[in-house]
Amino acid sequence: MVELDAAIYIIVAMTKDGIIGKGRGLPWRIPEEMEVFKNLTVGNTVLMGRRTYEVIGHPLSDRNNIVISKQLTPVEGMQVADNFEEALIVARKSKKNIFIIGGAEVYKTALTVADYMYISWIHGRYDGDVRFPEFNIDLWRLEKKQAFEKFTLCLYSKL
Repeated sequence: MVELDAAIYIIVAMTKDGIIGKGRGLPWRIPEEMEVFKNLTVGNTVLMGRRTYEVIGHPLSDRNNIVISKQLTPVEGMQVADNFEEALIVARKSKKNIFIIGGAEVYKTALTVADYMYISWIHGRYDGDVRFPEFNIDLWRLEKKQAFEKFTLCLYSKL
């Protein structure tokens, strides 16, 4: 049996305008969307930038946490990598699926290597100052769509 590499997923919640953040957090509070995030990422690897980690404030439980930073010191439950490429090398060692969880600059780099994207399309308009990087949706195939009251979860695979 051939062992396959773990898949790389981008996971993000955003408005149709691409808003993903406001200040040091999310412009919305949707517990059901956070529960979906947790269910998808538990037992896997989450990879994030330093600012995303600082907003969360601690390693996410039941996940292998990797933070891209030249400044942070590792703590229990979290590994640190100097750059995206190094973070991917560390993440692949876990042999678990890798979920890229932000921020915008990390997403921008991840778009070049991700196999899949989970996008929670948030219903309604929200003000924000952080946007998901521009990307061509035509390079992605919609695999699955699930409607919730305040968002629609879509799984895309790279063509």
